[in-house]
Amino acid sequence: MDQIPNRGDKAPHRNRKSGPFLYLRVCLALLLLLSLALFGCGEAEPQSTASTEPPGSGVYRIYTCNQTQTALTYRLYQTDTTEAAVLVNELWRELRAIPDNYEQTSAIPEDVSISQTRMEGSILYLHFTEEYSKMTAIRELLCRAAIVRTMTQLENVTAVSFYLGDEPMKNRTGVSLGLMQGSDFIDHVNNDELVSSLQVVLYFAAPGGRSLVRESRTIPVTVAMSQEKALVSQLIAGPQENGHLPTLPAGLEVLSILTKDGICYISFDKSFTENTLDLLPEVVIYSLVNSLTELPAINQVQISVEGSASRIFKETVSLESPLERNLRIVTE
Repeated sequence: MDQIPNRGDKAPHRNRKSGPFLYLRVCLALLLLLSLALFGCGEAEPQSTASTEPPGSGVYRIYTCNQTQTALTYRLYQTDTTEAAVLVNELWRELRAIPDNYEQTSAIPEDVSISQTRMEGSILYLHFTEEYSKMTAIRELLCRAAIVRTMTQLENVTAVSFYLGDEPMKNRTGVSLGLMQGSDFIDHVNNDELVSSLQVVLYFAAPGGRSLVRESRTIPVTVAMSQEKALVSQLIAGPQENGHLPTLPAGLEVLSILTKDGICYISFDKSFTENTLDLLPEVVIYSLVNSLTELPAINQVQISVEGSASRIFKETVSLESPLERNLRIVTE
């Protein structure tokens, strides 16, 4: 297995020399700068990330983040290296390097490192240290996309697999990431937001509004939206299957949502309590609670309205304490 260094070696400091060769050194330096400008080697202006194909022989896109760390861009890098194992090391060092362009930042956090790499056929396996798991959801998605898009430009790499130590890496829902290709990461609408997909189970009202039914679907999750908010947005959008009824008003606004220690805290605007749908109050509440607790990180849901949890929904369900899932109200 190849060891991947986390940083390139720094060149030793050299003192300036004076004398008859100073003029020649200055001329050579100017000539080198002119050559770089003419032939476009090294850094480039931020580009659209729509294409995942390498731009040309020996030239690779090194994917980076924009300054707000909400989207990917890239810079061009040219190398004469052709051996796959050596090139993987080289591209990893470039991914971690700080771009010269002030509009870009490295997509790899400084403390994230790779302990091992291995090639099996056309699959590149990367083993990360524990620091990888400490990234936020948004940063991790951008980091993963940058690595996969950069590495799959190699001629003999068709997919990349991530490991955390010796175990296959899983997403935040506990599902293995599996083999990833550059095309798995797409740009949302106008290339400003990267999206991934998430399998969810949503609970809507059964005909008559007295119980819940399950509805499975795959939903997009953008870098600007948490899994929890993406799920609730789908719940507000309503069911897709015939006979299923919506449980939340279409204009409902989520004021805040976050998960801590297994509890999802969600606050709605006042239209939540003004829900005029002809449903049992328990159907409305547990549509939300059951759907959110399908996410592995969530065990309970604390619902509030404009920040206040000290109320009883429709004079039936108390919102003062976090609620656990209730499958007794679900129709199979």
